Amino acid sequence: MPNLDTPRLRIQSYTPDLLNAAMNDRARFAELLGVRVPADWPGEDYEEIMPGIAEHMGGDPRLGDWLGLIIRKVDRTLIGGCDFMSLPDAEGTVEIGYGLQPGYRGQGYATEAVQAMVDWAFNQPGVQRIVAGCAEDNIASARVLDKMGMKRLSTKDGLISWELTR
Repeated sequence: MPNLDTPRLRIQSYTPDLLNAAMNDRARFAELLGVRVPADWPGEDYEEIMPGIAEHMGGDPRLGDWLGLIIRKVDRTLIGGCDFMSLPDAEGTVEIGYGLQPGYRGQGYATEAVQAMVDWAFNQPGVQRIVAGCAEDNIASARVLDKMGMKRLSTKDGLISWELTR
């Protein structure tokens, strides 16, 4: 993914150097991105999956193009991430996930970022379907997926499955 710009955001794709710095050297990470990184970034959930992301990127560096860091333009602050969990599968399906730092929620940033990523993905060769999941009690996330035009598929074990087809 080239860097994506929306009216208020820049979605910066990962490089192996950025991911390595994100995991090991916060000051270097901020310097490479040229942004302010909030003290509470990346959050426990994202921090836990970063080594897996690095492993996958090591196997196929193209994955970095499908991972986005959400930067608020007005003050060059890293406010979250919006990622596809893998490259498109054989059926052309990709799964999207996203999250914002707590202080930036409820302001439309997730919707803006997810829309940009969805638009980008559907312009990639072979992508036919985007899926997502969110907890039943995550009303804000469900609202974002509704706004994208995603269709609720099912609910199982407290998780709602969604899809959007080309």
